Amino acid sequence: MPLQLLKKLLHIHSAHNAKNRKIIFLDFDGVLHPGFDNTFSQLPKFERLLRSVPDIEVVISSSWREGRAFQELKNIFNYKLQHRIIGITPSISLSNRQIEIEHYCQEHLIFNYLILDDSEELFSRNCKGLYLINHETGLTDEDIKFIKRWFKHRSSD
Repeated sequence: MPLQLLKKLLHIHSAHNAKNRKIIFLDFDGVLHPGFDNTFSQLPKFERLLRSVPDIEVVISSSWREGRAFQELKNIFNYKLQHRIIGITPSISLSNRQIEIEHYCQEHLIFNYLILDDSEELFSRNCKGLYLINHETGLTDEDIKFIKRWFKHRSSD
């Protein structure tokens, strides 16, 4: 089989698989714990979500990725779920997280994603897939219900 044809087939296969992936871009502060208290008090709730929707994968978009190794960030999560933490967004802009997420999506052919963040100012008004979490509470049971419904609706398209 000619190399060009093989490359084309692999690209089509990758694009098809990418459309079926479910990705969460995850902020830590204000999502996995209220504000900046660093307790990860909502981490068990997030991990229950991952267990209940086994095809969700996670990309860390949090500022915690600055100055920390990827494995160090993965170690925050239960060891049985660490394989679901698949990457970190690039550091492009301190004031626009949306650009970093869009760049990651372009590089990895990601189309089906939800952004969990508490910092509205880091995104444009009509940012695709942005779900804002109340920074005073972090992730709530209502947020979890929404996330499950959102991905269920996307997988039936």
